[in-house]
Amino acid sequence: MGAVLAIAFGAASAGRAARIGVLIAETKASQSTRLDALRAGLLDAGYKEGQNTTVELRSADGRYERLPLLAAELARANVDTIIAFGVKALVAAKDVTDSIPIVIPATSSDIVAMGLIQSLA
Repeated sequence: MGAVLAIAFGAASAGRAARIGVLIAETKASQSTRLDALRAGLLDAGYKEGQNTTVELRSADGRYERLPLLAAELARANVDTIIAFGVKALVAAKDVTDSIPIVIPATSSDIVAMGLIQSLA
């Protein structure tokens, strides 16, 4: 969450609303707890959706073949960061951009061993 807030702060200090892309492999309902936690964390840090923060949410609804299209939509929307909920979402986001920071919440997969990231640091 700290990386998301740093990016949001950078956008806000530049005089514009932070644009946070959220890419979900599963359904929104299955990730509702995580989405609520994200929004609560942003609000606690002073980022109010619709005021100084915009959340662009894309969900594949379990249709993983849609992830590349949805990731590309977020990249075209010029989001400041992409939060990838799930390894499949992470892979899709990495495939469409190397300039937008991608954040992945805790995962049970070893994304370092999979070669998706260099380290957890």
